[in-house]
Parts: sequence; structure tokens; C-alpha cells
Amino acid sequence: MGSATAGAQDDNRLGSLARRAASAKGLTVDKAAVSPAELVKSMGRKPEAQSVFFWVRDKISFEPYAGAQRGVRGTLMSRAGNAVDQALLLQALLSEAGYEARLTRGKLDKKSAVNLVRDFVGKAELVGTAPDTMKTYDPSRDRALINAVEDHYWVEAKLNGDWVPMDPTFHRSPFGVHPAQSEGGFKTLPAEDVVSMTIKVYVVEGDGGGGEVLSLTKPLPELSWRNITIGFEQTDRKGVFKNPVLTLGDTVSKGRKFRANGLNRVWIEFYTDRGGKAGDVVTRDLYVKGGVVDLFATDDQVFSVLLAPGWMNRQFLRAVAAQEIPALHTAASGAAKGATGSESAIGKEIAAYTRSTLAAAAGLVSLAYADVTDQIAMKLAITHGVRAWYAEPRIIIVAAVRQGDAIFWQIDLRNNSIKSAPAEGLPLASSHAFQAVRGRFDSQFEGAVLGRLTGTPVTSTGTVFAASDKNKAGYATLHPGNIDKLLDGLGLSTEAADRLSDAVRQRGKAALVPAAPVKVAGKATVAWWELDLSGSLVGVREDGINGARFEAALLTGKPTAEAQPGTTGSLFANNLALLDNLAGTLLALLGAVPNVCPVLCQCTADLKVIPALTCQKIGARGKVDPAKELAACFEPEKPSDDFLNLKLGCEGTVKPARCGALLSVATLRGLYSVKYTVQPVGNRTGPWSLDDLPPVDAGRCNCR
Repeated sequence: MGSATAGAQDDNRLGSLARRAASAKGLTVDKAAVSPAELVKSMGRKPEAQSVFFWVRDKISFEPYAGAQRGVRGTLMSRAGNAVDQALLLQALLSEAGYEARLTRGKLDKKSAVNLVRDFVGKAELVGTAPDTMKTYDPSRDRALINAVEDHYWVEAKLNGDWVPMDPTFHRSPFGVHPAQSEGGFKTLPAEDVVSMTIKVYVVEGDGGGGEVLSLTKPLPELSWRNITIGFEQTDRKGVFKNPVLTLGDTVSKGRKFRANGLNRVWIEFYTDRGGKAGDVVTRDLYVKGGVVDLFATDDQVFSVLLAPGWMNRQFLRAVAAQEIPALHTAASGAAKGATGSESAIGKEIAAYTRSTLAAAAGLVSLAYADVTDQIAMKLAITHGVRAWYAEPRIIIVAAVRQGDAIFWQIDLRNNSIKSAPAEGLPLASSHAFQAVRGRFDSQFEGAVLGRLTGTPVTSTGTVFAASDKNKAGYATLHPGNIDKLLDGLGLSTEAADRLSDAVRQRGKAALVPAAPVKVAGKATVAWWELDLSGSLVGVREDGINGARFEAALLTGKPTAEAQPGTTGSLFANNLALLDNLAGTLLALLGAVPNVCPVLCQCTADLKVIPALTCQKIGARGKVDPAKELAACFEPEKPSDDFLNLKLGCEGTVKPARCGALLSVATLRGLYSVKYTVQPVGNRTGPWSLDDLPPVDAGRCNCR
């Protein structure tokens, strides 16, 4: 690469990447696991309609959520879907096999709806010292879940001139039987059950102007499991104006240009809509004036968005890796051979190459992260005896920002909540326990994955709390009743205070916050846990993200004379190091189940802190008698007329997380276990088998 190339060291990186590309090409991929057409081929020349029906009934699990969120491909990938998505998959497979098929809908009677929910959660008992008076979950009284399954879909296929019904949702549903009175047949899905997603980018300019600068709306299944990238291209020589650009496959959507200098804020919003019924708006700041990264003072900015409405399928990740890793190696080799001439010319070529590789690499990071965390979530659900599912799409945003020879990476989760319901006969605290440890694990693992990819330690909410606990700084529990009194005394930045205020005042959360910023790696850092009535713990940092910055010296050892920081060669070396780490990490994740013990041990240690937090004053910590506290968690709730939870206050909001943390630690340490008397219907492990997902046991990890 001319005089700026880092000779032998770059050759070594290219050689390493070439070996990883060869390994990726050799990955075996079960195409039938992710392709409807390949699946039908695997069934024979023209499979019987009954065979196709039985495959969907027995292989695709039922999960309750609203509307067609996953579509044909997403339901096949996730190995699970609601009645409408199951019907869409069955219709598509029958059509692929040469049969005429249509959708049919109706309303389940209450008994059928209750049976469907009962089958979904199963029945179990908690083995341990639980009181006989323990309040247990009764699915027949779960009105919200029953309402969610009453609207039903199935399929009719034309066989020998007759329309024959097939309902894949119910366990052992016979061929040719319909579950409810039909409201009519449809070739395509009625508009009221089509779920669409709108992605919008907004800016606020220095003079107060701005507004919406980019918008894209499509049915959610068309956007799911795709690498959606958002970038900002320069429209003038001086770089005063930027143009937002959204790329989806071969489709490029350009927005309205805006003035980039003096910006106050840039953010992205996600809107779901089901037949005209708007869902919650999910917001993610891309740039805030005075924030951690001055976005538009950097050379390149790439935001990769992954919309994931269901469980990740490892075969899909293998297929993507088999295609993308060799492509990245080819691009790197081409950049090395093709960049010739003056240093400025080389710089332009390498910068262009960097932009494309950042987009591809960010997409791979999203998929790898989803693959690992979905497996862990399913393991934790099995351990705690709950049925877990995604009721709405989670959003994983990976940002790659380049400034000169340094690249700044971020992983950000939005809308990452999982619904959960315990098996019949278990306490509600079992669901809270799953939510507490899953949220805690997600925060820790978010940083661990990014740290592994970049080779740089990453600060997560968990590490901030560990540092705070070590310093004995104490904590505060914020809720709507005390936030006005306590917020100003926590020493938070304006950005952190605004985020906390929004969570507590606008979204009704409680927040556990260190009483003062703590130093992590020599830097004052702020993070907190957000709690809600599900018992979930969601880790949030001051900037709302987890990030890592790395230099050539960190990734490639000591810089060579040909690749000193500040040169084009150093940027190229950074790219090679990034791609080599990325390919190696992906192949390692695909080759073995990740060792979760270090993260799990930290989780169980941190969860012990949660019950000791009180709703009194800043820094207050209470003594906890775990046995006594758990007994209180198992006791039936006292009758109350507070149906809207208006009088819950801090203690009522924190109690699910407190009980969940206590029960989760006790379960992970083997003091309690779950024994199923009636197994949940269907494959409750998504795209995996029970052999792939043994229960999590902190005892086997030798946690201290």
C-alpha cells in the first residue's frame, strides 16, 4: 500500500483473516432452518398437505403477541409465533408445495383460550422450603394473556375441491378440524393485523430549526433480521450540511439535508402500528450536544439497526457469517492491493473502504449479540420455570464512529423487554426472578461482548455498581414521590438527570442509583438500574449506551514504524485488527456455547445488593434476612382496591425486583428448583433443543 503500509504486520492480519474466511466458507448451514422453499424441498417432491400441517403444528411453538410481527421467514427462524404468524407460515409452505391455501380467522371461546394459555405455561411445583399458603400463578385468571389469544387464525387448503381447515396452534390438533366459527377466508392478511414499522430521524439545529429529516415505513417482517444502516453523507465541500441516508439491502433512502454545525440533538424514533393502532414510540439519541462523542466532528458515522421480533436462529447466523466474513476478507485484500499513489489518494480509498466495512461489521455484531443473549435468556427461563417470549420487536443498535485512526464502538438495546409467565403452581416471584437476573445478565454481557470484539474493557451498569459497592458510597431509590427532592443531590450531569427524569416521571419506573458518581478506570461514571412491576432490571448508563474506544496499539501490539498512529497505514491496521477480532469472535461463538460463568457469578453477587436497598434517604441500606424476606414474597397479597397501582409508591414498585432478586439467587444456588408435573406444550426452547440449553446452575460455576 505504498509507503504508508504496515508491511509484515498487515500481511499477518490479512493471512489470519484469510484463514478465518476459509473456516467461515466451510460452515455447514441447514438452509431448511431459515428458508421456506428449502424446507418444502426437504419434505419430498410434493409433500402431502397433512405432512406440511403436522410439521408446523409440531415444530413451531405458540407464543402470544399482537399482530403479524414475524411473518413467514421470522416465524420459521424463531421456531415460534402467534396464531396469525403460524398461519402465515403454514399458508406459505402449502403454497410452496403446490396447494391453494387461504387464511381464516375467528374468535376462540373462553374455555379454548384458557386451555391454550394453560398448555403454553405448563404446570410445576417449587421444590424447597416454600410455605403451604404460597400464592401461585393461575393462568385461568390471567385476563391479559387470555385476551391476547382470543383472536385466532388458522388455514384452509383446497383439497379435492373442498376447503379443509388446519389449525397448527393447538397441541395435537387433528387435521381437518377448525377451532372456532369462521369469519371468512383471506388470500392476504387483513389490514387490521398487519404490523408496520416506521423509522424516523429528527434533528434540532442550533437556531432551533430542524424537525424530521428522514422517514421509512414498511411491514415489520420486511425490516426484521436485516442490516439497516443509517449514515450521514456530506453534501458540500466544507461539510456544513449533511444528508441522512438509510440503506436496506439494495435500497437506499436519502432524507432532507440539514445544517450539521451547531447541532443540539439528532435522534431516531421507531413507531409500530397495527392496523391503525399505534404502539409505543422507542427513541434513541444519536447525538446530544455536549455528549460523550461529538458525532459530527468525526470522519465517519455508521449506525446499524437490527429489528428482532423473535428468537435468533444460529443457522441464520452461520449463513450470514459464511457469506460476510469471506466478503470482508476480499474487501480488505482489495483495499491493500488497490490503494496506491499519494498518501492523500490512499487515505480516500481506505476511508471509503472503512465506511463499508464498518456497516457490515456492525451488522454482524448485532447478530452475534442476539444469538448469545437469546440462548442465555432461554436457559434462565428454563432454570426459573417460566415461559419467556418477545411480545414486540427488540431493537439492537451498533454504532461505529471513526475519528482519524481511532474507532468508537457502541452497543445499545432498546425495547429489549421479554414477557414471562410462570408455570401454573409456581409463585409470581418466579417470573420476577427470571426478569431480575436476565436484565442484570444483559447489562454485564453487553459490555463483555463488545469488550471481546474490540479487545478493550467496557464499562457496564454492573461494573459501575460493583465499584460503588466497593467504595461503600450507598445508593438512592428514585420514584415519582421523591425524585423532586433527591435528583439534584446525586451530582448527575444534565444528560443523566434528564434520562432519569424521563424514566421515573414519564414512564413510571423506579431507579436504583449510586449516591454519587463513582470512578471506573479513573473516570467518574454514572449508571443505574430501572425497575418496573415485572421485576425486570434494565441497566442504563449516563449516555444510554455501552461503548469502547480502541487504538492500533491496543489491538495490534506495539505499532510498527510503518504504521504509527496518525497515518493512513494505522487506520488500515485498525480495520484489519477489527475484522480479524470480529471473525474470530463469531467463529468462536458458533463453535461452542460461551462460558457464562464469570458473568453469572457477578450477577448473583450483584443481585444480593438489590434487597438491601430501601426507599428512604440517599445512601440508606437495610439489613436483609433472606429467609424472612422470601417468606413475605411468597405470601398471598392483601386485598386492595388499588387496581391501577396508583398507591403503590416506591416500596410497591421495588418489591417485585427485590423478591425476584432473592428468589433468583436462591434458585441459582440450588436452594430451590422447579419440578414440572405437566410439561409446557410444544418446543419451549425456540430454535434450540433442551440438550443445547441445560438449566443454569451457579453451583457448577463455583461462584464464591
